[in-house]
Amino acid sequence: MMLTVSADGADSVYFTPLGWVDAGVSPRVTRIDLAPAVGRNGAFREQAVVLTLAGTASICDPRVAAHDSRGCPQ
Repeated sequence: MMLTVSADGADSVYFTPLGWVDAGVSPRVTRIDLAPAVGRNGAFREQAVVLTLAGTASICDPRVAAHDSRGCPQ
């Protein structure tokens, strides 16, 4: 499995006491992309986990347009 973390160099997320993502801490993890390893194409569907500023994690499909309900927010 290939794992890509966005933003570059990010390895953590900090939350405020109210549960929101602390946008003042940078870089912070905003998205994790998951894809099959090289040579294992089709082993599973590519997907991403996006963390919103509201502190909500959601799974999305990085292959569809953002305006599609399955797409990843920008």
